[in-house]
Amino acid sequence: MKKTLIIIILGAAVFFGGLFTLYMLISDKIEDVRFEVQSNNEEPLVKEVDPIGQMIKLDDFVVNLADKDSRRYVRIGMTLEVKSSSAEDELKKRSAQVRDAIMVTLSDKRSEDIEGADGKEFLRRTLLARINDVLVIGKVFNLYFTDFVIQ
Repeated sequence: MKKTLIIIILGAAVFFGGLFTLYMLISDKIEDVRFEVQSNNEEPLVKEVDPIGQMIKLDDFVVNLADKDSRRYVRIGMTLEVKSSSAEDELKKRSAQVRDAIMVTLSDKRSEDIEGADGKEFLRRTLLARINDVLVIGKVFNLYFTDFVIQ
């Protein structure tokens, strides 16, 4: 009876030892495959996302464009993203200067300059630079178009 009990215990130990070894081998291979897939991708599997800042919606702009052959205008709605309350306060205090910088920039553009995705992206970068030139303390980190109509 003691021999059978010892054989059963040894058999169970070998069986579970084999399962543990198999698990360790397979988990290393799975980790290698995950690493290989992640290193072959251009973007990481998990992106780090910056926290969203404070959003400041501006009143819409309706501005005549610089087209020579016809009278065209643009209506643009936008929201600005800032990361600090001091930047938000400064934007509110300098709202006239910010609106003026935006209007002057828009009135200098032709409709073909701001059409399409590339034109809108160029306009976004230009407006961000102009707005940040006006600000002394804070900084606008992003500009989102909420309405964009050329007519």
